[in-house]
Amino acid sequence: MNRAAYLMFDLGTSSLKVVLYDAEGKILKQQLQSYAYSTPQPGWVEMDPADWEHALWEALDVLAADHDLSGITALSFTGQMHSLVMLDDSGETIRPCILWLDRRASRETRELQEKLGLAPYMLNSTYSLPRMYWLSRHREELVRKTRAILWPKDYIRYLMTGRIATDPTEGLGAGLVDWQTGAFDSHRLESIGWDPAVLPQVLEPDGDAGPLKADVVDRYGLNPEAKVLTGYGDILALLGGAPHQQGRLVYSFGSSSMFFTLAEEQDVPEGDHRLYRIDLAKHQLYGGVSSTTGAAVKWCFETIWREGELSDMIREALAVEPGSDGLIFLPYLAGERSPYWSDSIRGGFYGLQLEHRREHMARAVLEGIAMSIRHLVTIFCANGIAIEEIALAAGGVKAVGMPQLIADICGLPVSIYAGQETVTNMLLLMARCRLDGCRFREALADSFGEPVMMQPNLQDRDRYEEAFRCYLEFSLFADQQD
Repeated sequence: MNRAAYLMFDLGTSSLKVVLYDAEGKILKQQLQSYAYSTPQPGWVEMDPADWEHALWEALDVLAADHDLSGITALSFTGQMHSLVMLDDSGETIRPCILWLDRRASRETRELQEKLGLAPYMLNSTYSLPRMYWLSRHREELVRKTRAILWPKDYIRYLMTGRIATDPTEGLGAGLVDWQTGAFDSHRLESIGWDPAVLPQVLEPDGDAGPLKADVVDRYGLNPEAKVLTGYGDILALLGGAPHQQGRLVYSFGSSSMFFTLAEEQDVPEGDHRLYRIDLAKHQLYGGVSSTTGAAVKWCFETIWREGELSDMIREALAVEPGSDGLIFLPYLAGERSPYWSDSIRGGFYGLQLEHRREHMARAVLEGIAMSIRHLVTIFCANGIAIEEIALAAGGVKAVGMPQLIADICGLPVSIYAGQETVTNMLLLMARCRLDGCRFREALADSFGEPVMMQPNLQDRDRYEEAFRCYLEFSLFADQQD
């Protein structure tokens, strides 16, 4: 039996995934623990970190029961960004954790953007800083109790090590980091009534964030000498989805979706903040984030379909004629980031008629997501950056028929280089490079095989052209209702 060598953690919005790899990088076991967030008021989305802790220990109990973990050489962590975890002076969590989906801090976001002179992609209401400002105004007693802050993946690592630390991506996604210097800006915290002493230590993504606590080692039979690496925010999926090259848009299709392409600084237009530029592991990328893509599919299944399996809904939806019989869906169920950066924009259906059934509504949701991608492609092209191919990655590629639908609606080839494990695979590669002393970028380039390719089916082009024209019209109308 192959012996376990690496243990990787991905703390998502709706579940924790723990992946066990052997020394050759083969997956031995994936353990998924689901949980649910709460919505106590419209626009509010909260989580009890105790649910994450419970999921962590449950997952490790299952893995330890089936596998010998004494040979684990490295552990690393990734997960949802922006969601703020607060610890008191005893190291216990202060509830609740306000999730990235939460939009209660819209007013504070506008004030901070004006005060700090930051573009929307540098600071929006999904980030941690506006929520911290909201807490200063409405939950001051919680602010006074807080002695340290972390983000979700850092919290589960903290449970295993007792060390309060983070990686450079989390502060950037929290609105707490100066985009020019990459360092925490303590003045931002002071200006909203927070003590900068709550900020965690920043370590490199492949830095040593251990060791494991003795009780964790004993309970699960882990190797006490295993390297505990800091990890990366889930933006790491952009590297694991496909090799980046000019003209290829890498689209990481999850609950929310990230999409970026290679672009040198001189190629990025000034003054258009719908998309933005980042440097990620020495890749110069240009793109953005959509808030509710996969989350819209899940919403449709749980709210409208309400029976069977998600795959059944997708299959029956795709059996409906292209264009959903005139039904259009805008996937702005929690505001939208790129391209609108708006908390108040709303999603919904347009064109509902008595003859429409739930199959039409489900197909309209799928088509609406694909049209949101096409909308973004038009923005890239308008900014002088040609997109010739879309590389899909992450959980959305498992929706049978969805990649072909995106190819058909966008009129572009769609490639799939990797399956769902685009993030933990990158953690694994980073860990192996750290232990073996090899260069991550070179190892990354060598890690991709040949893709599965889908060419656009042009027989329904006219229907999709008309549907996309309507989609754009209603999308712009929704944005103007702010």
